[in-house]
Amino acid sequence: MRGKGNVVLLHDSGGDSAQTVEALPKIIAGLRARGFQLVRVSELLGLSRDAVMPPIPPDAQLSARLTDVGFLFLNWMSATIHYLFFIGIVLGGLRFLFIGALAVSERWLSYAWATRSTTRQRR
Repeated sequence: MRGKGNVVLLHDSGGDSAQTVEALPKIIAGLRARGFQLVRVSELLGLSRDAVMPPIPPDAQLSARLTDVGFLFLNWMSATIHYLFFIGIVLGGLRFLFIGALAVSERWLSYAWATRSTTRQRR
């Protein structure tokens, strides 16, 4: 049945792939139990592995490494900005609570002061 088939892609978003690797035997066993035959994409297309995923030529390896470093730097910057915004939100919330507590205490103290001074004037 050439041309009939499905592709299953498991993507862990570049994070910890331990759960994906742990789930693979269960997924494979379940698919085989349902009658699916698992083959590589290259086998499905009738091509060699190198034709589907050619190795990087030696003259392009430096460029590939620099691209990797660039994406790692962008990922680091994105994470840094994420944490800075999170810290800013937390500090803003704490500032709001602190100023609110000061306002309530000021109001309470001014009310207590006014009550004491009117009590003293009546005597």
